[in-house]
Amino acid sequence: MRRPGRSERGRDAEVPPRRSPCTEDEGVTTVWRAFLTASAVLLGFLILAIPFIERGTGTFLISVVSFAMLAVIFVASAAFIRADWDPFEDLW
Repeated sequence: MRRPGRSERGRDAEVPPRRSPCTEDEGVTTVWRAFLTASAVLLGFLILAIPFIERGTGTFLISVVSFAMLAVIFVASAAFIRADWDPFEDLW
């Protein structure tokens, strides 16, 4: 039996699903997450290596510079994910 107000097939006209705003720039967010994960892993390795590094050596200097660089990348990528920043947005 047919209900009044329904189409022949018994379904309303299909409405395309709305895209969630959090998944529109999934590609760029994935890149920032990869940077965040890689820098976190490398920072973890540096922290685990602290007991084995002698102060005043070249290895210590390289470790400090690497730690600073990785910390900047970690904080920046976290900020970019939080702000949902797309550096290529104006190009498309």
